[in-house]
Amino acid sequence: MNILKRSVIQFFVVLFAIMIFTGFGMAKQIAAPLMPAPSLDGLVELAEWQDASLDSGFVQMQPHKGLPSTEKTFVRVGMDKQNLFVAFICFTKDVQTISAGNPQRDQGSENEDCVALLLDTFHDKRSAYLFHVNVLNTQTDIRIESNGESQDVNWDGEWRSTTQKNKDGWSVEIAIPFKSMKFSTVDKRWGINFGRVVARNQEITWWNGPLDDNLRVSQSGELKFKDRLPGERKPAMWIPYFNNFHQNKEDWTGEIGLDAELPITSDLSANITVNPDFASVEGDQEEINLDPWDIQYPEKRPFFRDVGALFDVRYNVFYSRRIGDIQHGEKFSGKVGSLQVAGVYARTNRIADDPATIDDNEFFPEANFAVFRAQKDILAASTLGITYTEKNYDGGYHRVISLDTKMYLPYQIKATGQLFYAAPKNSSRNRWAQTGSFIRVARETNYYHYHLRLTSLGSNLLDNVNAVGYLSYDDVIELDGELWYKYFPQNSKLVKYVYYGSNYKYDWSQERLLGRYEIRQEMSLYLTNRFSVEADYRYEYRAVNWRRPGQRHRYKKTLDLELGYNTLEWAYAKIGLETGETFDGPFTEVEASTRFKLFKKLSLQYNFESRKYDQVKADPVATDVDLHILTLDLYLTNDLFLRLFTQHRSDDDRFYFYGQFGYRYAPPNSAIYVTYTYDEQDFFHHPTSRILFLKVSHSFSI
Repeated sequence: MNILKRSVIQFFVVLFAIMIFTGFGMAKQIAAPLMPAPSLDGLVELAEWQDASLDSGFVQMQPHKGLPSTEKTFVRVGMDKQNLFVAFICFTKDVQTISAGNPQRDQGSENEDCVALLLDTFHDKRSAYLFHVNVLNTQTDIRIESNGESQDVNWDGEWRSTTQKNKDGWSVEIAIPFKSMKFSTVDKRWGINFGRVVARNQEITWWNGPLDDNLRVSQSGELKFKDRLPGERKPAMWIPYFNNFHQNKEDWTGEIGLDAELPITSDLSANITVNPDFASVEGDQEEINLDPWDIQYPEKRPFFRDVGALFDVRYNVFYSRRIGDIQHGEKFSGKVGSLQVAGVYARTNRIADDPATIDDNEFFPEANFAVFRAQKDILAASTLGITYTEKNYDGGYHRVISLDTKMYLPYQIKATGQLFYAAPKNSSRNRWAQTGSFIRVARETNYYHYHLRLTSLGSNLLDNVNAVGYLSYDDVIELDGELWYKYFPQNSKLVKYVYYGSNYKYDWSQERLLGRYEIRQEMSLYLTNRFSVEADYRYEYRAVNWRRPGQRHRYKKTLDLELGYNTLEWAYAKIGLETGETFDGPFTEVEASTRFKLFKKLSLQYNFESRKYDQVKADPVATDVDLHILTLDLYLTNDLFLRLFTQHRSDDDRFYFYGQFGYRYAPPNSAIYVTYTYDEQDFFHHPTSRILFLKVSHSFSI
């Protein structure tokens, strides 16, 4: 308890001391003059864009920070009363080297030639929207929080883009309706930055740069408007949908549902969902898990988009996957002055428990979930936040309150901390057992990182926090330190970059008993011929309470080697070998993964993992396992596609198949989907099911 008290006191001492630091570098400025709407064909013709602002001067963030981009890039910016228009003209010395293979929406990455537009619509240097387009005109839109640290790819906005390749490179035209974003009507300025990736050089460049790290909102330039944007109330967006599904041998069943966004002001909105459909959401990819805690999977359901990044802190007291089969839900989000707010309420249906349990009559009861978060801007780009979560059901409740801060300081220093308290119905007298906290100080850029972190988690947290949030373990005092460095040699004909990382972690119980310590060393080498080599060595000790039942080995000593080709681009291949001893006993594991195009519009991705134990020396609980995952994507256009995803796991002989034909006739929300799934156990713990599913949704505004 004394260690916890001291850590809390030290946290606030550090917080007070760093209040004196403010300020970041000078920002470029670009205007958004009025102009007629362009035809949006990707050609960026001067006759259409002559009234727009023009600028260039992109600077490398990677590989050689601060140097001019190796390829010329020009941007144009303009607007009319409804839209913001942006054009990129991307010159390329050798157009044959332009790389892009990903046609799937919201799957954009730094591994292909692409451009990015970052808009800080509240000019708060913390939050932003990111619009990302590759050469194939594949769109990705992301909601950014915490100065680029938290990203929510589930956010979807209505916007248009087109691309064109030519003998000099490629170009992009983008139109973003103002109604698609929340923004401030007080300031005549937004934060803005333009990014470009040149895949063959692993080059990331930004217009207002160099950035300390990717998507650093506080280092954006400024977009200047002649007048304040009108604060007119946006029209409400309604998305009714009709489902018709056939499960196993049952009759066809029809259902209707509704999603709606109800703008309150230009910077605040409310959402409702009634009888939401989650059956068409693709299943989670299997992983081999040797830890005693559950894997944290990403949220894929549309209702939770737009708020995920705001709730993202180190210890997530809100994990939306805890909210199961929803009857109806409501949420609101937005920003009022320097205060960002979000709230979620949902009522869930009574659903069957895991059918593998002894009592087949067990159920998760109906429950009410309520979540609220407020985050206050402080200093130049830092925040203070508070989160409250509550779950009520017949027979009990769970409540958690959390305070957190993220401080972005000069000289690439970042200080973060969190203090949270869980209050179950039958709380213990020891309040410290229901309290968790951490403090972390780091210095980091895209080239290097080092930090120290001290954590204390009480002994009565796990079940209470995990009613609504996600916590891997409790009853621990943890000291963690890490450093890594990435080096890009200039003018090397052999090496693209070298990476080294080192991590040390020590864990004690609240009674000062050693629970775990871990040492990890990593090295990787990426060559100019696109081959790469990686090595990862781990040495770890765990006491019995840190191991799964039946694991008798106290030490993990493993060496993981990987050989890859073209792993920094969309199409790649890699193979790995891991060997040594883990908590189940001696083992050897082989991994392989590849992604490539079979034909121009058909791509394939395959992942294989096989773990084999020394059956003489291994524990009885050790089980050999083979895992096969195959994905096929046929994209006739960016919005007309067929996706097949299948996986098989040998240890429990579990097979899962997901197939979806989709047509987004007015993206992203108006669409027709035909989906077929087969699974032995789905998201809601139903038994083996075969579902054929038709969904039609249409978005309209009133």
